[in-house]
Order: sequence, then structure tokens, then C-alpha cells
Amino acid sequence: MIFNFINETKNNNIKYIDLKDNKTHEYYLQSDKYYKKYYEKIKNEYCGEIAIDANTDKLVGYVFIKTNSGEEGFISPLWVNKKYRGLGIGRKLLDDAIKKYDAIDLVVNKNNKLAFNMYKRHGFVIIGNGNGSNEYWMKLKSKLDKDDKIINESNIMLYETKRSELPDSAFGIPEDRKFELDTEKHVRSAIRLFGHAEESKKKDLAKRIKIAADKYCVEIKPTTQVYKYLNEYYITESASRDLDAVIEFNKKLNNMEYIIVTKNKKIITKIKAKDFDNYETLNPTEFIKYNGGICWDYVMYEAYCFSKYFRNIKYKTFFVCNYNKKSNPTHTFLLFYLNNKCYWFESSWKSHIGIYKFNSESCALSYITKVLYDYLTKDQLPVYEIFVREYDALDDNLINISGYEYINYMDKLDDYTFTKTSICEPEYVYDAKKSFYHESYINENIKYEELYFISETKGLNRLSPRIPDNFLTKNGYEDNKTKRVCFCTNIGKCLTALSMNCTGKEFYVYQPNKSENYKVIKPTIEQVPDINITGERWICEPVDLVCIGEIKCTGDDGKEGMQYKYGNNTAELYGWNFEWIAKYPKYYSEESMLEGYVKNQKDIYYNKDKFDSGEINLCFITGHSGSGKSTMGRNMQSDNIEHYELDDLQCIKDHFTMSNLKEYGDLIYSYFNGQG
Repeated sequence: MIFNFINETKNNNIKYIDLKDNKTHEYYLQSDKYYKKYYEKIKNEYCGEIAIDANTDKLVGYVFIKTNSGEEGFISPLWVNKKYRGLGIGRKLLDDAIKKYDAIDLVVNKNNKLAFNMYKRHGFVIIGNGNGSNEYWMKLKSKLDKDDKIINESNIMLYETKRSELPDSAFGIPEDRKFELDTEKHVRSAIRLFGHAEESKKKDLAKRIKIAADKYCVEIKPTTQVYKYLNEYYITESASRDLDAVIEFNKKLNNMEYIIVTKNKKIITKIKAKDFDNYETLNPTEFIKYNGGICWDYVMYEAYCFSKYFRNIKYKTFFVCNYNKKSNPTHTFLLFYLNNKCYWFESSWKSHIGIYKFNSESCALSYITKVLYDYLTKDQLPVYEIFVREYDALDDNLINISGYEYINYMDKLDDYTFTKTSICEPEYVYDAKKSFYHESYINENIKYEELYFISETKGLNRLSPRIPDNFLTKNGYEDNKTKRVCFCTNIGKCLTALSMNCTGKEFYVYQPNKSENYKVIKPTIEQVPDINITGERWICEPVDLVCIGEIKCTGDDGKEGMQYKYGNNTAELYGWNFEWIAKYPKYYSEESMLEGYVKNQKDIYYNKDKFDSGEINLCFITGHSGSGKSTMGRNMQSDNIEHYELDDLQCIKDHFTMSNLKEYGDLIYSYFNGQG
């Protein structure tokens, strides 16, 4: 009884403080080894609370829950001081983690039965191993995804047996047999649990996860730790002065968004002037967390990466502004210097993303200020003097301040002195716009080809251009800037391009309406890595469709897979056989025909009875040379039938083979294969 009384008293004197209360929680956590080691990370990427003994004013427990995208809801860690265990503090922290902070999953040591049972009582179930064989990965049953599979305790031995049979190469850390990478699910769990790996092994683990993610088509989001380590690996493994590495860094920033993150951490994508009233600058960690910012945030992150990864490359950061009565348009950017040349590194101004080479710094600054001037005059804004100021983008005074404070900081700086030169055009080292658009659009229209599009959806009349939502575009291996409607040059290639098992599936086959003069583009292999297999073609405007029939895929063609490369990776596509279920006439739309001759499409089928009765009064006789079509026409001519010959009329393309005609249908094939 005395013991219970003491426990109850202790429990009643425990107070819980939210991590948002910065000053309070930092006061208590500054003596904690875990918190001190991961201070910046916890501050920017976690929510949660701490437990304090009000009698002794000491820290007795805490729970941290990840908030960054891809890992949100992960408890890491939940801790209670040994002297205070058994008082319900852990249960309280776990309960708050679930109800207040949206906790989803965690890992627990298999030997920690006390914690394991507590998690079970709160609704957690085993869905796999943690980062090693000595841990369980547990998830709230109410938050399970469709791909999650509960592993019952009675099946754990079987699960462990299967794991023990895997070769070392199936693990992200082979020497420790940690982080299984043999299935899509295990790859996803490795990405989520990556933070639990030893720091010294994270780079190699990230590389192995990337290889497995490519194999199983799993996206590695820019906000995950794996992405961060892959980014660091590429840069640090490249020579510091290697321009290619800087270009790759610029390409990665192309995936970031131009957004405002408010003081309350609300993301605004459609930015208006009033939104800057609630703006607060982001530090580099927050920039990655929110996947972007405005130009001020971009340049802070650029400077951070240059100072950390490109230490041998000199750089400067600049602020430009046009003060006028209506507004104060500003821009920040980074210049770096290699081999006596000056380079403009631009990643936030979306119409100018890229790296541009100049003979001198003065030439670069003259060009950039001219670009800003042209931008302002285009928008009919009054242009006064454009000021240029050099500043330290990594100054701590610029972190987490308001827009007004930022401008006030810049106002105190001196103007940067440079010699204004006659504007010289830069050399485009890497131009994101041309990289994605230029090669396609400078090509002339390609010679007309038959184009096909297949879908399980019936009745499609029109398709609008969009960016395909697939693994290659999401990860930057295929053009993710150009909106287009994609077609293939034959139906078999359409099935191949679907990149899935098509056996037994039925599809409607569509073609562009040929009465419209669409500009057809043949993309480059850089834009579409599998183009040589799929024969992909683009139309970058809305396309009216005509359905020409229905097909059913009868199975694969039995041939080996066709390989293509994307980045440093290789993938395979497969061929498929199909049969026609139905074929429809491939004529122009009704509107494109002369009214008065054809009233509806069914009228243009040959119907002998209606023609003989006079109900149909127009007939076309078709056939190849020597088929007898002219003789038939003359023989049919009578007093009430006029006869006109349009010999050797070529409507679609110069020459047909008989196999080409067979694709158009049995009716037209029979015309050309015999008497008209």
C-alpha cells in the first residue's frame, strides 16, 4: 500500500510539455544526450512532448514523432527514466502520441517484452522486421495500408526462417543482415526506417536502397533521409571542381517548388502579395522538408550545399531589387567561379532555371540586371534604379525572420560595385528549358505516321495534354515538363508501353481525328528512354479521337524482353499478342464531310438493297489498279446514275501493302484483294 501510494503521488506530479513550447522544452532537454545529439533534427522534423517531475523539476520521459514527408507518424523514440517506469508515464506518452500527434508506427526490440506488450494493448501489430532481425516493425492496426500484412506471433518463427534463408546480398547492410530489400514492401520499409541505421553505414545503405527502389519501381521522395544521403553521395563522390556535379545539383533543385511557407508552417502555392505578410524564411533543413520556398530560401540552401559539398569552388550570393512606388520586386541568386569564368546558378526563377557561363562577373551581373529590367517592363511596372548587393546567405540573422526583416537587413548593405558592360549573351552550360523542350520543338513535323492510343475506357472523344504520372517522370528519367498526349505507332507498341501484364484485358483502340492537322512530335531518347521500343509520339494540344475498334490481349508474344536504359539503370518491356473483338469504320468525323452527301456514318457502309431502291444515292467503288473497278462503274451507269471517276486517289499515305490494308478491316481488304 505504501509503495502504491508513492507511485500514485509521483504520477500525479508529472506534467507534460509540448515540443512547440521551445524555451521550456529546451531548458529540460539540454542535459539529455539523445536530444543534444539530434537537436537540429528534432527541432525541425519532429513533434511530441516531454514529461517532467514537478517535485524535482527534472526530465523523466519524452516521445518524439516524425513529421517530415515519407516518415510522418513514426515514433522515434519513446523513453521513460528507469526510476519512473511502471507509473503509467509511458502509457500516457504513447496515448498522446496516437491521439494528439497522429503516430502511426514504430520499432521495438524483440527482447523488450514490457514495451512490446504495451504497444499491443494500444492497437499496434507486427508487420515486419525493423532495421535488423532483433527488432519488430509495428503499426497501428487502424492505420494499416492495403499492402500491409499482419504477422501473427504464431507465424513469427516461419517468418524468421524465410528471412534466414535470404543471402547477404538481399540486405541493405549485408554484413549485419539488416534492412531487407528483396520485395517492394521491404524497400518501402527500408526507406521509412532508414534513420535507424548507423551513421557510418547510411551512404552505402542509401545506394543499395536506390538500386532496389529502381528494381521495384518505388519512389524515393525528396523529403526522405534516403534522398538526402543519395544527394550527398553523388556530390561528395564527384570531384569538387567537377562542373557535371554542379549541373546534377541544379537538376535536383528543378524538382523543388516555388512556394511560401508561413510562420504557422502553412504552404501557399498560389502566391499573392498579401501572403508575404505571414512569410518566414526557411533554414536549409526546412527547405528540404517543405520541398521548396521562394528565391531567398533557394539561395540559402544553394549556399549551404556549395559551402559543404563544393568547398573548392568560390561562390558569392547577391540580392537585386527595384524600389518603386507600386512594389519592390526582388531576386536573389548565386554566382560561382571556375577556370577564370563566372557562372550564374539559377534554380528558383522557373523561366530561367539553369547554369549560364560568362567571361566575367561584370558581364554576368549586367546580363542578370537586364533580365530583371525586361521582366519588369514586360509587366508594365515602373522601373527605377536596380540595386545589386552582395550578402552572406548563410548569416544566422537571416534564418526564420519575416519578409520585412529580410528587406530591412538588405537595406543596410552597401551597393555592390561592378563595371556595367554591353550585354553579352551567356553560354548555356545547362538550360533546363532547352533540356526538356528544345530538341523536340526545333524538329520539323515528322512524316505522317499512323498513331494509336488504347484505353479500357469506352467513349473517349477528346484528350488534353498532361504530364504522364509514372515512375520515369516522377524520378526525372523522362521529360516531366512538357504536357502532351502520347500515342504509339502501332497497337502492339501501345500494349508494350503499358508496362504491365495485359493478358485477358480488353481495350478500345483510338486514333487522332485525321481531319485535324495536328503537329506530331517525335521526342528524343533523353525525353523518352524507351522510345525505340514503344514508338512514342506526342501531340501537345487537345486531340479529338475516333474509336476504330476493340481488342483483347491474348498473351505475351513469347519473345525475350526488350531492354532500354534510364539513367544508369536498365529495364525491360515485353511484346503482346492481341485479337480484334470489333472493328469500326475509320472515317473522318461527320462534321468534316460535305453535308448533303452523308447524313451519318452508317450511310457510308455499302448496302446493295438501299442503293438499288434509290434510298442511298452515292456509292464509292474502290480497288487497286487492274481490279476492274472502272469497268464495274461503267457497267452500272444508267439513265439515273451519274458516273464520276477519281482514279488513284491517295488519301492517307503514299503506298499500302496488303498487310497494311488487312489492319483496316476485312471489307476494304476484300475490295483491294479482288474485284471492286
